[in-house]
Amino acid sequence: PKNALLKDDEMFGYYLAGLIEGDGYIGEREISIAFSDKDAKNAYWLKERIGYGRIMPYRGKAAIRLCFYSKDARKRVFELINGKFVAPYKMFNLKRYEYDLKLNMPILPIKEFDLWSNPWFAGFADADGSFGIDIKESKTHKLGFNVVIHLRIKQKFREALDVIKTAFGGSISTIYKDDVRQIFAYSSTSFKISHNMIKYFDQFPPLNDSKYLHYIRWRKVYLMIQEKKHLTKRGLENIRDIKKNFRD
Repeated sequence: PKNALLKDDEMFGYYLAGLIEGDGYIGEREISIAFSDKDAKNAYWLKERIGYGRIMPYRGKAAIRLCFYSKDARKRVFELINGKFVAPYKMFNLKRYEYDLKLNMPILPIKEFDLWSNPWFAGFADADGSFGIDIKESKTHKLGFNVVIHLRIKQKFREALDVIKTAFGGSISTIYKDDVRQIFAYSSTSFKISHNMIKYFDQFPPLNDSKYLHYIRWRKVYLMIQEKKHLTKRGLENIRDIKKNFRD
């Protein structure tokens, strides 16, 4: 099972911290995590695993939120994620809303740990990662096309992306900037990095069903490329079919 390694609270806490750092919200009286409707199964599993939470619809969107409102619920989440953040932006809200004083527990500092050793990155990728397959025209390939696979993650702040880049390689670019905000994008840029991603996600797979399905298809294309099947007409058509159905 995808969640077999998360029976231990310590490991589960890393996954949850990554999920919240990727697309969570920490407010004065609320901690919440957003999910696509397609991933409601994981939201309900997390609710049961944590022992608290309410599933709330996003009005006008094909999405839901897993919300923790009560003091006991927020304390339980805080206990699990405390000391497992890698970047300052969610830590800022914990301090801003005095979670340490209200829940009688010190806020542990930003964690420096080996991303390979726990499922933090699986949670972060579940929240905001996008596995992609590109088929580009190429004058150097016999069939006239080249296949490129990548993992992309967009964030308003780049600190967590820097941690990922250090652990796995890749590149970070600024894709939007104005006087108020910036948006950064991490991207894996080579088959060597894709190989690193597969080594990691085979050990700590995404839990969201839609993201896990994308990963399995993405992984299949990687293996086809390593076997040079993308250089055959039949293999290229198979990859086109996988790409066509990639967002099912």
